Order: sequence, then structure tokens, then C-alpha cells
Amino acid sequence: MTELSTSATEQSVDRKIPAMALVNFEEFRLVTRARVTVNNAMVALLAGSRLASHTLQLTAGSEQLLPRIFPSVANIDRFNIVTENAKSLLDQADMHVATVSVPYALSVHEDFVLEIVEMVRARGVAVEPPSGSRLGPATMHEALFGAIGHTAPPETLEVFHILREMRNSQIHAGGRASARLTARIEDASPAASDLWRSLAKQEPADALQNGRVAFALDHMFVVFAIIKRLGREVNLALQAHWSPDEWAQLLVRDFLAATTRTKNSSSWRRALIGFARVDYAALQLSEDVIERAARASNAWTAKAWS
Repeated sequence: MTELSTSATEQSVDRKIPAMALVNFEEFRLVTRARVTVNNAMVALLAGSRLASHTLQLTAGSEQLLPRIFPSVANIDRFNIVTENAKSLLDQADMHVATVSVPYALSVHEDFVLEIVEMVRARGVAVEPPSGSRLGPATMHEALFGAIGHTAPPETLEVFHILREMRNSQIHAGGRASARLTARIEDASPAASDLWRSLAKQEPADALQNGRVAFALDHMFVVFAIIKRLGREVNLALQAHWSPDEWAQLLVRDFLAATTRTKNSSSWRRALIGFARVDYAALQLSEDVIERAARASNAWTAKAWS
């Protein structure tokens, strides 16, 4: 139905999982689309700041305020400064884009994982964090993977938690590094440190400067690579956990939300099977399983499956 998207900053170091090995169910389609949209928006802001800085070189030395030089630019009166000051601010945009992109990207991924937790719970599996803690970004991956018997790369989760604590320190402590963030960085395993270096092109400890979080542009690339990787781990975990019948139920649900074909028609049946062979190809669902799900949901009520 829809193809998995590619963002502007997809990382070559990301875990190689062929698109056909993933099930493109609705929640996964939505989080993929959201991740790509946020990623591309952040890259657009970054490119825009650099293009603007480059353009301002043409007016270097001018004492005129920007609204006087560029009167047709919308809201330029809010940037009521001279060229030199404006260029200085734009040249520092990388740090600010990274500071914004990390919380933005994490929120998209966290919403997806918590939604999957509820889907798993709805099918009778208890997904609970360790005793005494609440289910949230700090515990959701471990609780979900533990409940459905999946082992995710621990270094990926470690890097996720470093990013999460960087976000928390920025939002809840005005950028002061929390004890939890400092501990996460100091206790990072060699594998997690290697992964961080491969993505961020710096040491994990470089994320802290004088007791504060020091966001850098490469942290934007780190967060998008990590949430993409973890999203795919969730996808693979569900493939192993849910039965073909459960997946077929999701297939029918997805198809019903999109199809305009006449119910109980041969074209409806062919389209459903075709949908399964594309977006649900990794599961290799049999026609018997698909028919059973279609009938169980009352999406197919004809006597014959033809």
C-alpha cells in the first residue's frame, strides 16, 4: 500500500534490515512517515540557516537593519538587526537545531513504542516495568522486549538512554547535566561507546561541557539513526511474537481502512491478497489464514472465497 520512506539523513551505519523483512503495518507506517518528516524538517532548517548566512555575505558591512534590506521577507521585522549580528546568529544555528531535533525525534519514537505496548497488552500479554518503576521512556523498551521475548542490541538501548537523559537535562534542568546523564555516559559499555563514536564522530563524554549538555549537529544524526534502529527492532520482535492469525487480523484492519472495493467481490479478495504480498510480505501469510481473518472480522461474508 505504501512504501517505507527514506529521510535526508539515513545513516550508512544503521543496522542493515531489508525493507521486505519488515511488516509495514499501520502504526509502523505512521511512525516511519513521522520520523522522516521530522528529520527532513530539521535538515531544511539547517540548510535554510546556512543559505541565509551565505546570502548575508552580499550585504556584509551594511549598517542597515534587515527589514530595510529585505522588506519582502515575511516576519523579517522580528529579526531587526544588522547583517553582521544576523550572520553570527545563523552561523550558530547547528547547535540550536540539534537541541530542538533530539526531543522532537524522541517524542515521535516514544509515542510509537507506548502504542505498541498497548497493542501487545490488548492481546493478553502483561507488559510491566521493573517493580517500583512506571512505564515510560525510561523503561518501555526493556518492558516490551522482555514481555515478548526479544533481545535488542544492548548498545543501541544504551545510546537511546544517553540521548533521553540529554533531552531531560535540557528540558527539565535548563541544560545542566543531571547525575543520571553523567552516570549513563561514564558507565557506557565499550560497544555503546563505539556506536556513539561511529554516529556522533565524538566521544560520549564530549556531550558534556562544564557540567552542561553540549548539543552538536551530529547528535541530530545520532537520534534519527537510533530511533530508526529501535523501531525496526520493535517490528522484528512483533513478527516473532504475534501468530499468523493475529497478523492477519491487523492486515484486514489495515486493508479495510483504505480499500474502496466492493465487499465480497473477487476484486476485493484479490486486492487484500495483493496487499498482504506487499506490505505484509515478510510474514508470508497463507490464503487460508487471510480468509479466516477476513471472515472473523465480518469483512468477508460470502459463502465462497472467490
